Amino acid sequence: MPTACSIIFLNQISSHGTLSSPFIQNWAVFLKCMGKYCDEIPERNVVMCNTMIIRLMWRGMVEESKRLFHGLKERDSISWTTMISGLMKNGMEREAVDMFREMILAGFTMDQFTFGSILTACGSLLAFGEGKQIHAYVIRTDHKDNVFVGNALVDMYSKCKSIKYGETVFERMTQKNVVSWIAMLVGYG
Repeated sequence: MPTACSIIFLNQISSHGTLSSPFIQNWAVFLKCMGKYCDEIPERNVVMCNTMIIRLMWRGMVEESKRLFHGLKERDSISWTTMISGLMKNGMEREAVDMFREMILAGFTMDQFTFGSILTACGSLLAFGEGKQIHAYVIRTDHKDNVFVGNALVDMYSKCKSIKYGETVFERMTQKNVVSWIAMLVGYG
């Protein structure tokens, strides 16, 4: 049976999308609620915990997110992508790349959001070699025609000062949008 604390926490996330409610302004109370919420609900599922990971990452609570992620009995691709994206957005690009490798080794599939996050991390790190390896993985997993992934590739190559690779990706993109053109223009800048 869910505790009152876990019900309040879930209602606050659902109602407000933030943790600014007067019910949850004290982080110690919040963390206590979070632990009870995930541990005590008998029918909890990965979707609930993924939502909590996202919220924790948005608040910069990386260690708490990691603890929750590593404590999950069941993970899915969204769990992994959420962690990769959250690490990247919290300035932990190297850890995001490492987690991406773990995701591959664990046998999970990637989607456009996974590739978008990890390619952004590679661009931030100026990690041309790793970005190129991920590009090969994009091709092998048949995501090369996804405009979101194409834009992330162009952006990553531009940040890594490899404009020729960026041009090649751009020219081969079957679909382009405003972001595609801006990524290419910024690469020339």
